[in-house]
Amino acid sequence: MNGVAICTLAGHQNYPKMVIDGSGGAVITWNDNGGNIYSQKINSIGTVQWASNGAVICAATNTQTNSVIAEDGSGGAIIAWEDLRSGTNNDIYSQRISSSGTVQWAINGVVITNAVDNQGTPVITKDGYGGAIISWNDLRNTVSTYYDIYSQRVSSSGAVLWTANGVVISAEASEQSNPTVTSDGSGGAIIAWRDNRNGNYDIFSQRINYTGITAWTANGVAVSVGTGNQLSPIIISDGVGGSIIEWYDNRNGNNDIYAQKMSSSGAAQWTTNGKEISSAIDEQSQHVIVHDENGGAICAWYDFRNGNYDIYAQRIDPMGNLYSAPLLNDIGDVSNDQGGKLRLFWDPQYLDNRVNQTVTSYTIKIGAKTTGILGKASESNSSGIYWQTAGTVRADRSEGYTTVVSSYADSGLQGIPMYYFQVIAKNADSTVWWYSNIDSGYSIDNIPPVGVGNALIASNGGGILLKWNKNRVDKDLMEYRIYRSTFAAFSVGSGTLLSTTTDTSYTDASGTNGTSYFYRIAAVDVHGNVGSPSNELNETALSLELTSFAVSANRRNANIAWSVATETNNFGYEIERRAASDRHLEGDGHLAWTKVGFVEGIGTSQTARQYSFSDKNVGSGIFSYRLKQIDRNGQYTFSHAVEVTMGVAPKEFELAQNYPNPFNPTTNIEFTVPVTGQATLKIFNAIGQEVATLFDGIADAGQYHQTKFDAKDLASGIYLARLVSGEKSQVKKLMLMK
Repeated sequence: MNGVAICTLAGHQNYPKMVIDGSGGAVITWNDNGGNIYSQKINSIGTVQWASNGAVICAATNTQTNSVIAEDGSGGAIIAWEDLRSGTNNDIYSQRISSSGTVQWAINGVVITNAVDNQGTPVITKDGYGGAIISWNDLRNTVSTYYDIYSQRVSSSGAVLWTANGVVISAEASEQSNPTVTSDGSGGAIIAWRDNRNGNYDIFSQRINYTGITAWTANGVAVSVGTGNQLSPIIISDGVGGSIIEWYDNRNGNNDIYAQKMSSSGAAQWTTNGKEISSAIDEQSQHVIVHDENGGAICAWYDFRNGNYDIYAQRIDPMGNLYSAPLLNDIGDVSNDQGGKLRLFWDPQYLDNRVNQTVTSYTIKIGAKTTGILGKASESNSSGIYWQTAGTVRADRSEGYTTVVSSYADSGLQGIPMYYFQVIAKNADSTVWWYSNIDSGYSIDNIPPVGVGNALIASNGGGILLKWNKNRVDKDLMEYRIYRSTFAAFSVGSGTLLSTTTDTSYTDASGTNGTSYFYRIAAVDVHGNVGSPSNELNETALSLELTSFAVSANRRNANIAWSVATETNNFGYEIERRAASDRHLEGDGHLAWTKVGFVEGIGTSQTARQYSFSDKNVGSGIFSYRLKQIDRNGQYTFSHAVEVTMGVAPKEFELAQNYPNPFNPTTNIEFTVPVTGQATLKIFNAIGQEVATLFDGIADAGQYHQTKFDAKDLASGIYLARLVSGEKSQVKKLMLMK
């Protein structure tokens, strides 16, 4: 607060001037007490870089005043000033100071001009090659009566490059004074000044090339020769070799603000004698101007229209029109869709109307403040927003416009990805652009997934198994939510949420033996939309807690694995198989199953246990397997059936559930791909960190690709296996229980 001290020596320090250093800081020069020139550099965080209270630029005898400064392109600056060291007349001197605060040229500066009589009021611009071009008022030709305008170029090493004592810019009869200068972008400069050759002050301009030769009409071309006086010109580059000049003008009886654009060849581009910027009542003066980085300019000034001095500003476009950009009014989600779309509304640019058809199109830009969110290569700007073109709308003289733009992510459980938008009006050949305000918004998926269908329930002896049809409609499906209650006709919600899964089956092993439970299942998409719950399912928990059951094909062998959390009076398991093509019925009318093996149980145990069985030399086709758990008292119960394809090349992209699951510490994972190509299978922990790569190479189509995951060095918990091949990916949840 209140600023950083640059110089606090006794006496006065006056008339500071400043340029950027190219690294977020600045170089400042000023007239110091006693009539000398000093300078200081300050970095981007406000720390002074050179000698305390400034580095000496010139401490010659007598006085030095009216210092001006230009960048040197290397973090330092070139400074020029009016100098009375001769004791009789003011001359112009200059000095360069490096980025480290060391003067580079002769002590107290090099002479730019010491011609007869006075030279004063210097102005300066960089030449783009480490040097500078300096212009000034000069009395050498008129014996202290009327000023002329001269210029000189000085190199990065301090050598004057043009005619000794400067090149005449204008030596017309009567007075030329008050010069202002800007670079022409080619090593030369454009100078403007007030000029009394016509009996009142007008504005004239001249271009001088890098070799010191004037490029336009001798003594300059008229910028404005309107009635009354035109005073105090300020010039800036237009970025294409020309310039924009602003002045205050009393053609209307009091000072107003006018401007003119001059081409690189010296031709006026806007209204003859200047474009009116402000002609409000009373006085407008003390003006400033900067370029708008789009070929136009922004002007500001003192304004007395309200009876006291206020500050007003105006923007003018490259064509000389007072700036009126399109106005982005609103950004909203497209309702009742699956997300990914936003609707924009904007008012037209004022040159888009039935009379003036300068604007022919609007370009829509979408941006984000996080790299990569747009999914394509994007252009960025200094605001930190990364921009990308989202579309174009043809201008048709409408009173308002709207269009739908695609976003690349919706708001949801992962957060709100905010997008930024801007509308750019363009003329027919896209040489002039008018930028709207920037506004932001986000899209919403507000259509829930379809309801869960064909939900089934069964007790598998160690828990309650739920199965349902896979949702093949919603591409943005994230998971299924399992709700449970001990009461019928219960309501789903956070209070009854049991668990989530990405699979189409779930075993509830957390129930109390003999307790009757009610279940409902709902699909959830990545944006948090919850589909209609399934029909209500009911089952009673039995004695055997079966926590997993999986079957996988290994060539001609079917590997069956299951696990239990606890066992009570368990005699063992019969493994039963049925071919999908076998429609044979048993006496009770149910499809017939064939016993293919038996695995002995452990009796009664409160310790988790894993079982497995391999059904050898199974033929080709689709088979179902189930377990028949038999208690020692002869009672039995069946598990749900698990289907497996044997001996048939897979025809789709699929990541199989790991076998066994839960596991400790190893488990098998297999996958298939429909097309031969690069594939990766990686394991991630619950917070998204990669912990293992199981496959990274060319996967052949029509084969089962088997991998083993060894988690001996990992903690118990949920892990995710992610298969990626081409543009497809699939994820399975793994449970490590140690």
